[in-house]
Amino acid sequence: MKPNAIAGAAGALVFLLLAGIGLRNDYPPLPDTLRLGVTFAAAQPGQADPILVSGATGIGDFVYLRHLSADTAVVGYDCWGRGGPVSQPCRVQNGRRHEVVVTAPMLGRQPSPRLRVIWDGVTVLDQDVLFHAHNRNEVFLGSNPIGGTSCGPELAARLDRGGGAEWRGGPDRLFSWRERIASWGADSQWRLWPLLGLSTLGALAGLRWGQRKRIARAPRPGRWRRAAREHGCFVAVAAVCLLAFGYSVTGSSFQFNYPEDFGAFYDFQARSLLHGQLDVPPDAIGGEAFVIAGKYYGYFGITPAVMRIPFVVLDVMVNQLSRGFMIFDYGWCLIAAYLLLRQVARILHPRDPRLSPWAVALFIANVGLGSTLFFLSSRSYVYHEAILCAAAFGLVSAWFTLRYVAEPAGRGWLGALLTGLLCIQTRPSTGLFALLLLGAAAAVNLYRRGRTPRDLAGAIPARRLAGPLWVGLGCILAILSFNGMSYLKFGSFGGSPFKYHIQFDAARLGRMGGRNFHLANLPFNFAAYLTRPTFQLKPAFPFVFYTGLDSTGRGGVVNGVLFLPDAGFAADRAIRMDVTEPTLGLPFAMTGLALLSVAGTVYGAVRRRELGWFLLAAWAAVIPFTLAMFMAISLSHRYTADFCPFLIAVGAIGLAALEQARGRAIARAVLAAATGWSIFVTLALTLHYQGVETWGVPETARQNYQMLAQTVDSWFGLKPPTP
Repeated sequence: MKPNAIAGAAGALVFLLLAGIGLRNDYPPLPDTLRLGVTFAAAQPGQADPILVSGATGIGDFVYLRHLSADTAVVGYDCWGRGGPVSQPCRVQNGRRHEVVVTAPMLGRQPSPRLRVIWDGVTVLDQDVLFHAHNRNEVFLGSNPIGGTSCGPELAARLDRGGGAEWRGGPDRLFSWRERIASWGADSQWRLWPLLGLSTLGALAGLRWGQRKRIARAPRPGRWRRAAREHGCFVAVAAVCLLAFGYSVTGSSFQFNYPEDFGAFYDFQARSLLHGQLDVPPDAIGGEAFVIAGKYYGYFGITPAVMRIPFVVLDVMVNQLSRGFMIFDYGWCLIAAYLLLRQVARILHPRDPRLSPWAVALFIANVGLGSTLFFLSSRSYVYHEAILCAAAFGLVSAWFTLRYVAEPAGRGWLGALLTGLLCIQTRPSTGLFALLLLGAAAAVNLYRRGRTPRDLAGAIPARRLAGPLWVGLGCILAILSFNGMSYLKFGSFGGSPFKYHIQFDAARLGRMGGRNFHLANLPFNFAAYLTRPTFQLKPAFPFVFYTGLDSTGRGGVVNGVLFLPDAGFAADRAIRMDVTEPTLGLPFAMTGLALLSVAGTVYGAVRRRELGWFLLAAWAAVIPFTLAMFMAISLSHRYTADFCPFLIAVGAIGLAALEQARGRAIARAVLAAATGWSIFVTLALTLHYQGVETWGVPETARQNYQMLAQTVDSWFGLKPPTP
């Protein structure tokens, strides 16, 4: 077949396959208002029957009927974990068909908080209620498959619609294939374009494959052997890192399709984006909601939601994607770090850029197991996923920027700009560093081009300067895109206006001065992130315990974590910290990467080659980013992951420099010791945070931690620590 024919067939096949998958998992919504007939045969006092149920175990909602006597009942509503209203009594007669009209959050295409129940023409319940976000395949009529104590498993009555045949069950029993196809077609406005986009990618892949098939290729018998020899060490160490991360993020279950508590925000954000909206259902954002004109918004970026669009279109594992995306992002962090290391080696030694297995193993172990990137596996929820996704895009952007510095005439800047844009639309702090790095690299290339030979008139040709200037302009626009997105959500260009946040009352806003950044916070955050060794070694598992700095200066134990007092901070009443969580600074938690970044800085300062220019750009980018982090009103150990792209990028230079140093045997020994310490500390903090401190972790994970701690302590004859 010709390449064009192969491309067309591949595109059509992808479209039909994806449409079939989407149709198989898609169901129409029930009407906004549902008219039902209920006929009881022998209702018993105390009996509770489900009428409408939605959601899943632990995150469901119920409209139910509870019989008070043989001829009296009440209609109730229960939002799992929060309760709900109960109606006035209504008459029930066995053998008689009662007409019930229900408007509820589980009905219609767009969930509404309004609950209205009309029983035999009398309105018995009419008010707004809380509700959980749910999928269309999680709505059940006259059936309760999700458990809970509000009602029994089945409605003990005949349920019909319009006096016809009995009508009950899940969506697979409520709708015919004809109705499902018609509904899928009605939703084509938001389904068609993503499907066409994916089909186009399939067609391009088919075209590429067809063109390559027509080109004769010379046999390469040793190709796989060489690849295994060159990349085998990275693959082995990365596999260990991925295995450990998967074990931790799933709480040892390795179940990646799991409905995490506060892990479905991006799924609902993706659905909103497909409908041209930015707001989400209240339960999707919970206590982190910004409420504006009755709509609920999150301050989290949209990039992870865009990545979920194919899953939402096809309705595959929706609301169960958080763990899978976290390990995907983590894997890309490892790959991007390895690409950075190899690019540094190519620049330093273009004739023989191979790296020793020791160098690769130590570097990837520091990135994968000895950095805060692994600490994020302690809990799979929106906060950690946002940081990890931003780190992945930030590292890829840094790799493209390094290529741009090495080859100014190449297209590395384009990849750096696109991934930097995705990064800042994931997490502004990491994205700011990535885009400032590219902007500083463009300034470096502009300076270098200005020093090249000029034309006959002694001027610099404009076309020679145009490229870096356009790159710099692109960086500015990408950074401003964050402010533009903030305006679309909150009507403000200044980021997240906490006056709309549901948790911020007047007292809390006054405590933080109404702003997100304060110059007075610099000394406190500087000490927490860089200088203060806020950890303790105790003779009990996990042996390393971090402490916190208390901005009030009083210190004490909060939620089982010791906060250290400091009179100097207490004396400074201008400190405007809002959230201060226990944090272990970069030199103490990521000692290996910190040493490598120092070595890379010294090497770049001494030998000002291509890597020296990249190092200059990296430091020019990290300084404003660091100032923003140090002036912020919140402090948390997970925020130290925002520094990882810088530490990894500069650390790659340091590792390559140590590999060529005269005393590299000593350097390897020191680095190995620092790597071991970093891994030890990171694993200790991760296990303790998951097993003791954070919320929303499955109970099995906590039990596993307690069993592990007891086993280790009893093995060594140790006693549990006291705060």
